[in-house]
Amino acid sequence: GSLDGLLRLPHEFILTQSFAIEDRVTAMRRINTISNQVSGSDEAGTTVEDLVHAGADKLAGGEVVFGQHHMTVMALAADVPGLNRSLSDITAELSRMSIVPVRETLNTELAFWAQLPGNFSYIARRALISSLNFAGLFSGHNFPSGQREGLHWKRPIALLETTSQTAYYFNFHVHDVGHFTVFGPTGSGKTVVLSFLMAQAMRISPRPRCVYFDYMRGAELFIRALGGRYEVMEPMQATGFAPFQLEDTAENRTFLEGLLRYILTPDDGSLDVAEMRVINTAVDKVYKIPRQQRTFELLPEVLRGSLAPGMNDLAARIEPWLDLGDKGWLFNNPVDLVDFSKPVVGFDMTKILADKKLRSAALLYIFHRLEEIIDGTPLLMFLDEGWKLLDDEVFAAFINETLKTIRRRNGV
Repeated sequence: GSLDGLLRLPHEFILTQSFAIEDRVTAMRRINTISNQVSGSDEAGTTVEDLVHAGADKLAGGEVVFGQHHMTVMALAADVPGLNRSLSDITAELSRMSIVPVRETLNTELAFWAQLPGNFSYIARRALISSLNFAGLFSGHNFPSGQREGLHWKRPIALLETTSQTAYYFNFHVHDVGHFTVFGPTGSGKTVVLSFLMAQAMRISPRPRCVYFDYMRGAELFIRALGGRYEVMEPMQATGFAPFQLEDTAENRTFLEGLLRYILTPDDGSLDVAEMRVINTAVDKVYKIPRQQRTFELLPEVLRGSLAPGMNDLAARIEPWLDLGDKGWLFNNPVDLVDFSKPVVGFDMTKILADKKLRSAALLYIFHRLEEIIDGTPLLMFLDEGWKLLDDEVFAAFINETLKTIRRRNGV
């Protein structure tokens, strides 16, 4: 509305308006009187005269009605200097809107009582305006205040301040959907906002689990300060990922078959049916070995299967994933150290984002392990600089599916 600027002033005040509709004949007579006055003044031939004629046309056509309008702004302050500051700022804001304010003196008491409903006889200053004008002056809204009760996670996440210096109760959820996105230019503080919201979310009960996919280690100090676990994925440094030490379940076997199919698929080709059959058999063979002995080192032998050996057979393709100086640091580890027991876990994947195969394989494993903690307990998953991760088709597919399902499992 036209008066929204008043809501941003750092002062307390009461704004009162009234609009008493006049019948069309009386309103048209008054407009004609004004038109005659304008025609005989210096405003003749200007836009003022055009506007008066346009108002008469709209009234005649039934597009608007006209009525007597009055508006009062009563400033409130604890002392006289504060009152003077309030009046000065209110006057300046009204003047900026091309409204000519009048500070009442003799009519102060009348103006006060005129604020009460039905006290039209006390109105000292009124003017004829259209219903369209009144709609612009009386928008009837305020700044949003958020929601305090009936919340998905029982209590607001944070109390924020609006530009009107009023309270806004922030929540992730609208009804039962809590997904959100933070946009902003470089250096505008997006990571700070995400970290703030994570810290504030720790106040709810039960305390949510948080998984943070970081970029350039921007949230590392914050996550460690929360007592969280932070993993930096760097080439040639062991990650502690040992997929074959997962429990022997149908879900884990299916995942491992998919993981091996992905890393063994040539960049310029695809797997044939026989190769996929060998991979499935290889997973079965590995799971016959005691858990502490199940590592990627077993794969060359079990991947040979019944296929004729060749320069680029499955056993040859797995070799880079065994060499710690190549890709072996990712999965060829003796012990699986992935631990989601901490309430906050962070992963920085900045240094492997450029390698599509490494990036996707790592994401596949992390996402599969995340299933362990998506159990109905509140979960927050933060994706800092998520647009970079969305370049990965594996990650994009995961997000597309997760957006649909994670809300039903109390996640955001």
